[in-house]
Amino acid sequence: MTAITNTLQKIGLRGHILFLACILYTTPTYAQSTFTLRGRVQHADPAKVTASYTGYGVLDKSNTVSPTIDKSGNFVLQLAIDAPVKIFVNFGQVKSEELIQLKTQSGMDTSYTANTNKHQYFYVYATPNREITFEADANSILESLTINGGNNQETNYLNQEELRFNAYRDKVLKNYYGYTAYSLDTYEAYVKQREEDRMNFLRDTNQKQLLSPSFYRIQEHTIKLDALLAKVNYPKMRSTYTKLDYQAPDGYYDFLLKMDLDIDVADKSTIYFQQLDQLIKARIQFIDAGKSKKEVAKMLLSASTYYEYMAWSLSSDFREEVYTLFDDSCPYPQLAKAVHLRYGHMENMLPGRPAPNISFSDGSGKKYTFSDFKGKYIYIDFWATWCGPCIEEIPSLKKIKEQFKDTDIAFVALSVDKAKDKEKWQKFIQQHNLGTHQYLLNEENRKLVSDAWNILQIPRFVLLDKMGNLIDANTRRPSDPKIIELLKSLNQQK
Repeated sequence: MTAITNTLQKIGLRGHILFLACILYTTPTYAQSTFTLRGRVQHADPAKVTASYTGYGVLDKSNTVSPTIDKSGNFVLQLAIDAPVKIFVNFGQVKSEELIQLKTQSGMDTSYTANTNKHQYFYVYATPNREITFEADANSILESLTINGGNNQETNYLNQEELRFNAYRDKVLKNYYGYTAYSLDTYEAYVKQREEDRMNFLRDTNQKQLLSPSFYRIQEHTIKLDALLAKVNYPKMRSTYTKLDYQAPDGYYDFLLKMDLDIDVADKSTIYFQQLDQLIKARIQFIDAGKSKKEVAKMLLSASTYYEYMAWSLSSDFREEVYTLFDDSCPYPQLAKAVHLRYGHMENMLPGRPAPNISFSDGSGKKYTFSDFKGKYIYIDFWATWCGPCIEEIPSLKKIKEQFKDTDIAFVALSVDKAKDKEKWQKFIQQHNLGTHQYLLNEENRKLVSDAWNILQIPRFVLLDKMGNLIDANTRRPSDPKIIELLKSLNQQK
């Protein structure tokens, strides 16, 4: 049980902050005005309290602010908004002893306690020119939360749904226990029942409190797509946690052929686009191998949702073939204009643009630049010793380095490990026999290259031509079989 408890302590909160699309449709408009959240919180540490919020526009950015909270727990947050937003109010963590009661595969009841750091938070559905008041205890926010005033049904639903279906026991079950203790049939039954229970709660709440139609549709779709993703993840997560090579039965992923992914409301959310992105990637991996995300999305989505999804995807995967969808021929000119305002600075990521003028250091401290590799194609690996997905790419990277060792392709690894971890980085290189061209980026150069190429997460791979100009600012990973074909084609160009 100790091993299980240790694993459970690693399962963190996955905050969900919605943002909704309002560009392609006619939606309610508001003059910019103030939303106020006011309340009283017992046992709060003002230094730990933050509020993150995102607007409903498909291209809106997330913002984080610090509410005013005094030593007596009087809380005030004021936002100037012109459309609804969803706010995630975070009070930090408290130590907690949780009683976990679950059923085994055979149906027996089992229980144990786990010591954990429990996140304390709640959600607010905010609209302009409104004030919401609340009371809560920072040691048990969701359990103690009371929302005062009228027309707060969406806020009440969000927090009651979180309390019922995402409590610590539920996190354990859906993020760990279900993958390790349940057979495929048992797990699928659990996912189906969870989906039904959540849907029934949504319908019951709507009947009693009348949620806004667009809010209702968002929640309905989120629940459906969450169940689909749970099924997608089972084989991989079972293998990961049990250390067994679990293989899904033939035809298991056929449910990806029957997905209803479109949503017919203007107010789409960040959760919707995140779920949509994961399911489209799964469709490519298990059904439509060889097709691009752009091709599969166009096949599965209505025209308006397709363009919104493509616009949303640019924030983390800026590609020329997607960006050019929003030229003068785009059927949604308002969206196209917004895309160019939002992402115009990323045009430096388009093919043919020169790489940023940054430097990086080897283990001895000697500095290098991309110019030192002029005359060779450069396959750049942005990684870190603490990055699990980066480490998973190492075996594949070693194979392609060996295959192309006597060619005009240089493999350059740029670590984003901090300077204080230099010794750890050097030991990792030696222990894993990573070879030459291993470099460390300092904070200044890390920021320069991250801004230039929009590097929001690692691993990230970039391909430069022999003149140091971009071929692809987000090229294929070493584990992608198509990278071999790409590198071969470059090597044939003399």
